[in-house]
Amino acid sequence: MSSNDSSLLSSSLRTCRDVELTREERTEFDLISPERPRTTRGLALRVNHGGRSGFAWGEGNPRGEELLEQAIEDSRDGPEAILFAHGILPPVRSEGEPDIEQGLERLRALIRGLDFMLPPLLPEREFRVQARLLRQRLTILTRAGERSACRLLYFLTLRSSEDPPLTAGMYTARPDDTPAEILCRLAWRTVHSREVAWPESDHLPAVFTSTGTGRLLQDLASDQLDVRSGPEAPVPGKAWLHPAIRILDDGTVPGAFGTTPFDGEGLPRGCVPLVENGRLIRALADRSRGPRTRPGEMGLAVRDWGQPPRPGYSNLVMGAGDSSLGELCSEIQEGLLLDRLTPVPGRAEPGEFCRRAETAFLILEGQPVCRTPPVLVRARYEDLLGNRLQALGFERSWHGRTFAPPLSVSDITLEEADPDPDEDFSDLPGCWW
Repeated sequence: MSSNDSSLLSSSLRTCRDVELTREERTEFDLISPERPRTTRGLALRVNHGGRSGFAWGEGNPRGEELLEQAIEDSRDGPEAILFAHGILPPVRSEGEPDIEQGLERLRALIRGLDFMLPPLLPEREFRVQARLLRQRLTILTRAGERSACRLLYFLTLRSSEDPPLTAGMYTARPDDTPAEILCRLAWRTVHSREVAWPESDHLPAVFTSTGTGRLLQDLASDQLDVRSGPEAPVPGKAWLHPAIRILDDGTVPGAFGTTPFDGEGLPRGCVPLVENGRLIRALADRSRGPRTRPGEMGLAVRDWGQPPRPGYSNLVMGAGDSSLGELCSEIQEGLLLDRLTPVPGRAEPGEFCRRAETAFLILEGQPVCRTPPVLVRARYEDLLGNRLQALGFERSWHGRTFAPPLSVSDITLEEADPDPDEDFSDLPGCWW
């Protein structure tokens, strides 16, 4: 942090019980013109003023005095505040600057591999490749010291708009040197996309691919595992899901999209059990909404750009089973294979999973045979991951900030979906930090 930031912290502490200063910076590099990166930065100020929490944000390099006035004004109607300084926790700094040129070259190498292998593998389709490199930097300054980190994120998406449309993507902090996984996913989807058929029933068994299970985990975390969840949320310690269900928040996985040295409040990331043997062990809670965090306890707060911390997860990791994806399909015989699932805000009832299946396949005699039109799929979480759960697969894969296996369920409800949804939702994996 600059001397101006240190001065702002000192002057703010004269009028406030405690202060947290946060610098956020993101720089996007386009492969076409990497010499002209696009940088956005801002300064956030959280205050504990009179026992109430206030927040202010300014893009660029705002005047500190104005930010302090805004934060104090915001605190007048703010919630009960905490002390932002974490006392005995040591300062945390990133280990040097990431190599931008090396990151760009790794992305170029991946695209060259895709350009070489896509035409002979999928000659009947044209794909559009989108790729970018994002550098993120977060610095938190409190009375306890400074925590600073910088990381690179890789975004790569392949899309084919031909009917029926296909897409595959990679969002990671450490890209593989081979495009094999992306190509395999695209080729598999293409093989089963040559015709489209409606399911014959609105209640069918279903298999979630690892992509689909990842979306199920995302919604479960926000709707049921967040400390802010409503009365439908489970009670800690109560038998809730199938005993085979185990879910971790693991912020230590090397190269994972959600891995950071510290969370949105400056606490160190770690591996935290959320669900064990179907029982809720711990909800996602930041320091202001959960029990007051003890020094050294793992952090469970995230930040959206220009916003105060909130409860959230780093990487959701779900335990695997013993079945392959093919075995899961074979066991249900007839049903649906659910792959790409997009949100439908306002359509889910409390405690219910509901998404639009943009990419789904009809399973007959244990084999995927063709695509289905987009359909809405819905079921209660405690049914999908509870009494209707049949088996878990072992082929876990990363999709954004989830590492999940495929799974099969005995029944899911289908509804006709709007053929032309009002909004186009992104597959990008969630929060900024």
